[in-house]
Amino acid sequence: STPSLLVVKDQREYTKKLERSFGARLWCDHQRHCEPLMLRDLFAEWIQAGAPRGPKAMGSFARDWNIIPKKFEALASEAVDLCQRLAKLLAPRSKGAQAVQTLLATMRFSVDRREELVKTSFPSDGEYKKLFSDDIMLMRALICGGFSDQLLVHQNPRWAGGGGKQKKEQQIVDIMWKQGLDLRGTVCLLNPPQELRW
Repeated sequence: STPSLLVVKDQREYTKKLERSFGARLWCDHQRHCEPLMLRDLFAEWIQAGAPRGPKAMGSFARDWNIIPKKFEALASEAVDLCQRLAKLLAPRSKGAQAVQTLLATMRFSVDRREELVKTSFPSDGEYKKLFSDDIMLMRALICGGFSDQLLVHQNPRWAGGGGKQKKEQQIVDIMWKQGLDLRGTVCLLNPPQELRW
C-alpha cells in the first residue's frame, strides 16, 4: 500500500514510508511491470510466512512488506471465498479440487463433504510450494483471459441478428469449431496483447 499525506503529516516520515512501499513493490514485481503478478507474489510471501491473520499476528509481515493489515485481510478473505466457490464446482477427487483444497489449507481452511468451510491445519512446505507456477507467460495469458469479454456459457449458442458483441462472440465460436477446440476448456482472444503473441 502507498502511504498518504492525509495520514502521514511529517515529510521525512512520509518519504521513508514511500521508499519502503516502492521497495516492496519493486521486489514483488521482479521487473514484470504487472500489478496482478506483483500481488500474486506478495500473496505467496504471505503463505510462506505461515498465512498470519489478524492485526497482531500479521504485525511483523505488515511491517516487512509495508502493507496495511486490514486491506490484506480483505484480500485473504476474498481468496478464501473464491476457493470455497471453486471447490463446490470441481469434482471432489480431481487434481483441480485437490489443488484448491491445498491452497485453502494454506489459509487454514477446508471445504467438507457438506460444502461447508471448516478450519484445518497448515500443509507441509513441499505441498504448498508446488501450487505457485513459475510460467510467467501462462500467468499473463490467464490474466488476459480473466479480463477478456468472453462470456460463452452454452454448447449451442444462438444469436439474434445484428453485429457488435454478438457478432464477435459468434466469430470466437467459429474459430473454436474450426480448430477443433473444446468449448468448455478454451479461451479465445481475437486481439491478444502483443506480449502474448508467440
